[in-house]
Amino acid sequence: MTPAKVRLRNEKHSSNITKRGNVPTSTRIVRDDGYKVGPIVLGVLFFLIVGSAILEVLRGAQFGGL
Repeated sequence: MTPAKVRLRNEKHSSNITKRGNVPTSTRIVRDDGYKVGPIVLGVLFFLIVGSAILEVLRGAQFGGL
């Protein structure tokens, strides 16, 4: 590229340097969906974690300690 083209592109986009990070809300994607996982998946995970903890406590009590 010639220096004239580089200079024209530089002048065209030089104002973007001061606007960095200030994106208007109309172009920004705002996602307010709430939870990323559904209540059923959350319930299954809770059941697995709490159930395994209870089984470990019962197994420890049955075999006499940790």
